[in-house]
Amino acid sequence: MPAAAGADAALAGARLMGLESVALAALGVAALFLLLALVRVEQLLRREPRAPGSPAPAVSVLVPVRGARAGLEDNLESLCRQDYPDFEVVVSVTDPDDAALPILEALRRRWASRFSFVVAAPSTGHNPKIANLHNALARARHPLLALVDSDVRWPPQLLGQLVAELHLPRVGLVTCFTRGVAAGGLPSRFEALALNTHFLPLVLLASCFESPTYAFGPTMLLRRTTLARIGGLRAVEDHLADDYALGRSVSACGQAVHVSGMLPDQVCGAATWTEVRHRLLRWWHIPRVYRPWGALVMGLFHGLLWALLYLVLAGGAARGWAVLGGWILWRAAACAWIYRRYLGLPWARELPWLVVSDALAAVLWLRAFAPLRFAWGGGCYTTARDGQVVSLATRGAPRSRVTDP
Repeated sequence: MPAAAGADAALAGARLMGLESVALAALGVAALFLLLALVRVEQLLRREPRAPGSPAPAVSVLVPVRGARAGLEDNLESLCRQDYPDFEVVVSVTDPDDAALPILEALRRRWASRFSFVVAAPSTGHNPKIANLHNALARARHPLLALVDSDVRWPPQLLGQLVAELHLPRVGLVTCFTRGVAAGGLPSRFEALALNTHFLPLVLLASCFESPTYAFGPTMLLRRTTLARIGGLRAVEDHLADDYALGRSVSACGQAVHVSGMLPDQVCGAATWTEVRHRLLRWWHIPRVYRPWGALVMGLFHGLLWALLYLVLAGGAARGWAVLGGWILWRAAACAWIYRRYLGLPWARELPWLVVSDALAAVLWLRAFAPLRFAWGGGCYTTARDGQVVSLATRGAPRSRVTDP
């Protein structure tokens, strides 16, 4: 009996050591992933800007607006201030009582030759952004179309650079990363931190291994003929992530999605912690729907999760704490480097929140694999396997908490 008990104990110890090795290996992969993201940043910083061609084709910049978000006037004015010879900015609003209308009226007076807006009922389709955007597209006059979110702030040279890159061989759509800038308040800072330290490194990492077949919704530029070829906005109007669907459709018709090195600001205006949680959950849910294997691989990026697992498996031993501390230091150093070298943003005051943000990201990544039910435009929906939203009107109210992306 003592010999058998000793053998069982040895076997249990071996299994525990095996699990520790797995957790440590996963943590090593997370550290490598972060290093590759830094290498990709260096490659982007060394990319030479492409000079705008002459003559420059005219562009319609289309912006769906709902509500007077933080920084809205400055965001829209940045679009009007582009150093580009021929373009228009067309904003669409669906509510005749929308709080943004006084801002839009002021901008139309200041930029009468460039800025206009339309107020009309939304088109069909479950995606409220695209339903709104249909009305701006109907007003657009030019052969190139820029689809832009209202929380984005462009530098003056951005439109010219995007147009130049659209003329690269085989390119059918140009998009770009964004840097999160807080509008003010701790929730908005937390949202910006998540954008800059989770989603940006992940897309940088993905670009090391593949040519993108998806776009980034805040800024997308394509030809009107390309949009018509894929079926227009109707092709993406029922998708949870219209940017993923649009990029995938452009790739399917034999054209490339090009990621520009330009880096506009995305003004993060979350006012409450509930809003932050809902928005981040949607961000994590989108890869699970459109790229399920990629979403699984994303789990290896959550180094804090693996470091904590190793600490538990090590029984709280000193080596476990050393591994956890080492990961936190490496993660903080890498993120500080991204902030200073790539984003050009101050970092010191965000440092204390990084571990909390990483812990929340790991929880939401796990939660994203469960069915998501959400409120959108007054209805309740879930997602199908192809990313299209499905109405729950005939199934009763959703049992889980809802979010309004």
